[in-house]
Amino acid sequence: MDLMQLQYFREVARRGHVTQAAAQLHITQPALSKTISNMENELGIKLFDRDGKRIRLNAYGQVVLRYADQIFSSLEQMNTEISDLSSGVSGSMRIAVSIPNRKPDTIFDELERFIKEFPGVCVSYLFTSAKAIREGLLSGNLDLGVTSSSIICREIVWTKLYEERMGIILSRNHPLAQKTEVCMADLEDEWFFCNNAGNDTTDLTYEFCRLAGFQPKVRFEGFAPQFIGERISSGAGVSFMVENKFRQQYTRDMEMGVLPWAENITFRRVTEPYCVRDCGLVYAKDRYLPQATRLLCQRLIERFQ
Repeated sequence: MDLMQLQYFREVARRGHVTQAAAQLHITQPALSKTISNMENELGIKLFDRDGKRIRLNAYGQVVLRYADQIFSSLEQMNTEISDLSSGVSGSMRIAVSIPNRKPDTIFDELERFIKEFPGVCVSYLFTSAKAIREGLLSGNLDLGVTSSSIICREIVWTKLYEERMGIILSRNHPLAQKTEVCMADLEDEWFFCNNAGNDTTDLTYEFCRLAGFQPKVRFEGFAPQFIGERISSGAGVSFMVENKFRQQYTRDMEMGVLPWAENITFRRVTEPYCVRDCGLVYAKDRYLPQATRLLCQRLIERFQ
């Protein structure tokens, strides 16, 4: 069995149709059928179940496909590593973050310094959810991620960078504003507004409430910070927020008079120790990290730890 046979097999497995696979591979359908038949004879098993013109992998074929994918992935990583050694700190990095960007944005600030120091590095920088980052790393579509919730997966390495204390923003006229701190039990009957529905703020809201033993009543999820702030200032509900972000954002807005309703918003820390956002660096365990990506990882870890 050789690499060409495995390549042809993978294409048939993906398409479930020999004629379509042959067209994609630019060979004749009889030649492709003969290649698959030779593989099956060599292995002494059938790899596909036939259903008219369409075929589908059987249990044996699924095993062969899994190992074939590993072989081609290893070859791809070998080529990447060889190219990496010869070119130095250059090439491309695909990075995704699930932490809402705000000033000071320490993650992006470090990345900005890195890009200036190594102009040969090209960066794709995405803002998405921790779930999407996990899927991107496993599929090979991402090289590196920064998430505000830990990712538990044997194929993934997650390293904590720092921790941010969280609490709620609420109206100064809200009954809970009379307390210096609140607990999760105080929030069971509150309406929640979740900013940035595509990232971890929403996920953390559900997780904190789950740990407290109740399901949150969510009135709104979405990227609409001004709408959420205005509704909360009127007493319509509460929203989880990082304490430092409140100090930076709302204190500034109140001082500058940018948003009149911001004066009616206050912050209360939530006492439960799990009400924190753990921000960490994440990458695929067994996938080769190019030199530039490894160096950026090292700098981020040194920056925060």
